[in-house]
Amino acid sequence: MRKQILGLPKLLLTAVALCLTLGMVAPAALAEADTKELTTINILHTNDVHGRLFQVDNNNAGMIGIHRIAEIKNNTENAILVDIGDVLHGLPLVNVNRGQNAIDLMTAAGYQVMTPGNHDFNFGSDRLAELAEYAAQQGMHIISANVYDIVQDAPFLPATHVVEVAGFKVGFFGLTTQTTPIVTNPVNVETLEFLSYLAAAEAAIEALQQQEVDVIVALAHVAHGDILAMLEALTVKPDVVIEGHDHLLGTNEKSGVIIAGDGQYQENIGFVTITLAANGDIVDISASQVNKSELGDLEGDPEVLSLAEAMKETVIAQFSEVIAKSGINLSSARGDAETNGVRNSEQPLGNLVADAMRYISKADMAITNGGGLRADIKEGDITRGDLNSVLPFGNVLVVKEATSQGIKEALENGLSTAPAPLGGFPQISGLMVSYDPSKEAGSRVISMTLANGTVLDPDDTTTVYTLATNDFMANGGDGYASIKLMPTLAEIDSLDSVFESYIVTALGGTVTPQSAAIDGRITPIPPLGKMPITLTIDSLVVSQGKMLLPEPPLPPQIINDRTMLPFRYLVETVLEGEVLYDEATQQITATVEGHVVQMTVDVVDIIFDGESYNYGQAPVIVDDYTLIPLRAFDLLFDKLGWDAATRTVTIEP
Repeated sequence: MRKQILGLPKLLLTAVALCLTLGMVAPAALAEADTKELTTINILHTNDVHGRLFQVDNNNAGMIGIHRIAEIKNNTENAILVDIGDVLHGLPLVNVNRGQNAIDLMTAAGYQVMTPGNHDFNFGSDRLAELAEYAAQQGMHIISANVYDIVQDAPFLPATHVVEVAGFKVGFFGLTTQTTPIVTNPVNVETLEFLSYLAAAEAAIEALQQQEVDVIVALAHVAHGDILAMLEALTVKPDVVIEGHDHLLGTNEKSGVIIAGDGQYQENIGFVTITLAANGDIVDISASQVNKSELGDLEGDPEVLSLAEAMKETVIAQFSEVIAKSGINLSSARGDAETNGVRNSEQPLGNLVADAMRYISKADMAITNGGGLRADIKEGDITRGDLNSVLPFGNVLVVKEATSQGIKEALENGLSTAPAPLGGFPQISGLMVSYDPSKEAGSRVISMTLANGTVLDPDDTTTVYTLATNDFMANGGDGYASIKLMPTLAEIDSLDSVFESYIVTALGGTVTPQSAAIDGRITPIPPLGKMPITLTIDSLVVSQGKMLLPEPPLPPQIINDRTMLPFRYLVETVLEGEVLYDEATQQITATVEGHVVQMTVDVVDIIFDGESYNYGQAPVIVDDYTLIPLRAFDLLFDKLGWDAATRTVTIEP
C-alpha cells in the first residue's frame, strides 16, 4: 500500500509516490473499515543528523535542510515530526553554543519528540538536561526510557510522551544505546546508567497502555541487531519502531513490527503512515523514505530559513575569530609520484593533527587519513575557520583497541600505493614506521616502533594498544577494514574541536616549526642491504637508518681482542642470503647475490668465491651460534666502521 501524504504540493506528492513502502495490513480490519471513516497520521522522522541541519558551506550538499523539513511538515496533514538522536553535536552550526542552535531550529521546524543518541551526550549530561528542559518549554520533548540518573536515583529523562492528533493518541517511548559510555567521553555520562532495552520497553509500553493510547511508537537509537532481539523477546510489542544509530536507510520487519530508518545526515526524510479506523483500530502501517533530489524545488519555510541564515552568519563571524598563531606554513598539498604531500608522505600538517588526536584521547598512537586534510594553515594568525577548513567533514575522534597485527594491516592498507598518492595514506603519531615501497602492496611494512621504544611484533594478536582515529576510518573508510573490526573504546569530540583544543592548550596557542616537524615517523627505505647498519658490542639493538631491525639471537662480542659479529643473522636478515651449516664438519656455507662464502669453525682461512682470506681469527661457536671476525665482512660489505669510544660497528652494504 502506498503511503498517503495529504495536502502536500503536487511535485512532492509525486516524488513520495515513487518510493517503495512496506505495509503491514490487517485484512479483516481493512474490510471492516471500508464502511467507516479512516484517518491517516503521518510520522515524519530523521536520525543521525550529526549537526547537519542547514548548509553553512560547500560541504554536505546532499542535506535536505531544516527549512524544507519544516515546509514538508507544515503541508502534511496530521503530521508528527520526530528525531531519533545524534543531532545536537557535530558541525559548527550546533557546536558553537553547545547544542542550543539545534534545539532552536528543530522547535521552529515543528519537531515534537526526540530521543537522544550517544553523541547528544557529547556536551555532558548536565548540558543535555538543560537542553531537554529548554526544548520542552518550546514544545519538543526529549525522552528515553532506559537512561537512569544514579545520583538523583531517578529517570534522567521522561520515558514517554503522548501526542494527540486528529482525535487519536500516539504514544512514543525512547531508547538510547547502552554503549553510550564508550561511544562518548565516559566523563560525560559518569552519573548515568543505561538500562536494559527489554525491561525499559516493557515498562514504557505498559505506561502508555495505561494512558489508553491508540498507537505505540518506539524511537530507538539502538543497534539494529539489538532492536531485533528486543522485538523477539517482547510479549507486548510497539506498533512501529523508528531506528537510529546504525545509519540504516530503509524499512524492514521483525515479529510483525515495521522498523524504519532514514539513513544519516538529513540526506533523507522518513515517513511512517498509520491509518486508523474511527474506533482507533490500526488498519494499515506503511513506511518509506524520500531524499533531497526527490523533493524538487521545495523552497522551505521562510521563517525557519531566516532563522537558519542568521545562525549561519553568526557562525561565519565566529569562524573569523583569531584563536592561535603559526610560525610555519602547513601544506595540505596532495603530492604526486614525484613530490611529497599529505597523501603519500609524512607531513607537518599530518603530524600536527595526529598529535592532537593522540594528546586529547591519551591513546598510545593515532592514525588519520591524509585525504581528510583539506586546507593549508598559513604562517601568521590562525582563525577557528582555518581549523575547520583543514578538517571540514564533522568527523569525530574515535579510540579503538588494537593489536600489533591489526595496526600492521592498517598501515599496509594506507601505504599500499606510495609514492603514488592515496587518500588513505596514514598520518601518524606515537609510532615510527619504516616501509619498502618497492615491495608488493600488503608486504611493505618493515618495522613499527612506539614512541616509548617498544617494537611491535606484526604477528602479535594478543597484546593490545589504544589507537586514536577518526570515525570515517573507524567505520572502514579508505579501505581500513582492520580498524573497523577493532573494538571501539570511546568516541570523544569532533576533530576540528580536538585540533583547536590541542593548539590552544598543549601548544599555548602557537604552532612552531618544532611542534609540526617531520621527524621520521614514516620512513620509506630502499631494499634491505642498501642503508648503513649499526651494531653495538654486547647489545641486541641493531638499527638500519632510523629503523630497528629484529634482535639477533646473540650480540656482537669482543673475543681475543677481535670484534666478532653474528654471521647468519647479518647474511639472512640484512642481505637476504642463505646460510647452511654442516654439523658434522662444522663447515658454514653462505650464498649471497651469487657469491659463495665458506668457512669452518676454528679454522682461520675463509674462502670467498674460491679464494682464501686470513683475518687472524677463526669463526667460533658461542651458545650454538657462529660469530666471525668483523674484518671478514669486508668480503660482503662495501665499508666497515668501528668506533672504539662507543664500541659501535657500522657496516654499509
